[in-house]
Amino acid sequence: MGRPITAYFDLKKINLVNRALGGTSSRSFFNDLWEDVRSKIKEGDVLILQFGANDNGGANGKGALNGVGNATEKKGDETVHSFGWYLRKYVEDTRDQGGTPIICSLTPRKAWSSDGKFQRGGSHAEWAWQAAKETDTPFISLNEIIGQRYEVLGQRQVEKLYVPSPKENLHTGWDGAVVNAECVIAGLKALYPNPLQNFFSKRAAAIPAWQSKK
Repeated sequence: MGRPITAYFDLKKINLVNRALGGTSSRSFFNDLWEDVRSKIKEGDVLILQFGANDNGGANGKGALNGVGNATEKKGDETVHSFGWYLRKYVEDTRDQGGTPIICSLTPRKAWSSDGKFQRGGSHAEWAWQAAKETDTPFISLNEIIGQRYEVLGQRQVEKLYVPSPKENLHTGWDGAVVNAECVIAGLKALYPNPLQNFFSKRAAAIPAWQSKK
């Protein structure tokens, strides 16, 4: 959704920079890429953080430890922290640079229940929400927003949004990326205050703010 989302912002008013890298976890991005990103954040910047898709596996893989606590585990010379710790650290560093962080829960994997409900699933979405709450950070419940959108579309239409492979349950094609980008915009519009409200394009005007059904 990194490329499609640019259509929903007025690029005469705002510069969008996509520093995400596929396959990274909250831990590996922090270790390998974060210092370069952090050093470029300046006053007035808004940073949308989204991790979780690659955070399984714990210290023995490339992921973070489960949960949001302060437990650590040594992996060679590295001290591995919890998923929540990494999110809190991103938030802290962003604010120290004068930026405004927004935490976005992960894009859900494709899974349907027997009664036709899309499975939001995943502990990392809950942990992202907890980290946002602990740090008083704006939060986009993207897994829930997408889940609601997919249920409206229906399973047959949703299947067309994904890369055509029997085993694919995460990566979408272009049309799916557009749907996910629209869900992010709906989530952004639901924030109050919304640091990006003055930067949406005319195309974004057609997307209503997300309203929770809970």
